[in-house]
Amino acid sequence: MTELGIAKAASAARLLELISIQRISQSIYVAASLRIADLLAAGPKSAEQLANATGVQAASLTRVMRALVGFGVFAQDGTDRFALAAIGEFLKADVAGSLRPAALNFGGELQRSRACSCTA
Repeated sequence: MTELGIAKAASAARLLELISIQRISQSIYVAASLRIADLLAAGPKSAEQLANATGVQAASLTRVMRALVGFGVFAQDGTDRFALAAIGEFLKADVAGSLRPAALNFGGELQRSRACSCTA
């Protein structure tokens, strides 16, 4: 690949990353609102266990959790159980410096902006 081709590929990858930021923020909002980090504080749990504890569908929660594993918020072991990663610790409600309120605030803003009709 030429230098120009490498530069274009890097630019495309960066743009894709920027496009996905909203998805990341939404996923963090879901995890914060469901208190997933608090549920994982006692140790790893399967998506099914987390879904039962939160009242959501396991398949949907699995997709959210895997997305957040990809960004280092949670970890996943070989048995499809999820655990807190260092970043995810800050989503716990009772930890000093918790960023759960920020996740709920910013994620809630995204949800509210979607509900808003912005036509003149």
